[in-house]
Amino acid sequence: MQNNPYIPPAAELKDVPRPPGSPIKAIGLGFLVDMVATVVGGAILGFSYAFVLGKQGLSHEQITSALRDQHSMTTTIGLVGVVIGTAASFLGGWVCARIARRNELRLGAALAAVLTLFGLIFAGDGRLPLPELLVASVLTVGAVMAGSVLGRSRNAT
Repeated sequence: MQNNPYIPPAAELKDVPRPPGSPIKAIGLGFLVDMVATVVGGAILGFSYAFVLGKQGLSHEQITSALRDQHSMTTTIGLVGVVIGTAASFLGGWVCARIARRNELRLGAALAAVLTLFGLIFAGDGRLPLPELLVASVLTVGAVMAGSVLGRSRNAT
């Protein structure tokens, strides 16, 4: 035994891995993150677009009409909205996987199903044509699963 106080201890120390989270909590928080990010991103996009239209000299009624007509994916503002929604879905899938720490892809698929069903119920009111609604649904599923894969790989490290 050495009496040198400056030598570190010889014991092997490891971090205790965090236990897996609740699947319900993972899906619920992933859903919440997706919804909040989509709403906040959409609000920022809408306010920015309305500001630009106002600076161009449009009246309040013209701005309201322009905002109402921008739901289609064929417009630039609509495509930016799709990108924001897809990024929010990716983030929701990542959060779900990071919280779950097990069965990440299965829970990601469940989250994708919940989000797609939610989107079909609330966005399927006729504002979007069926092909655009289907494209949005496929993008949602793909983004959530990509986020889940990234979260799963992060959990493995």
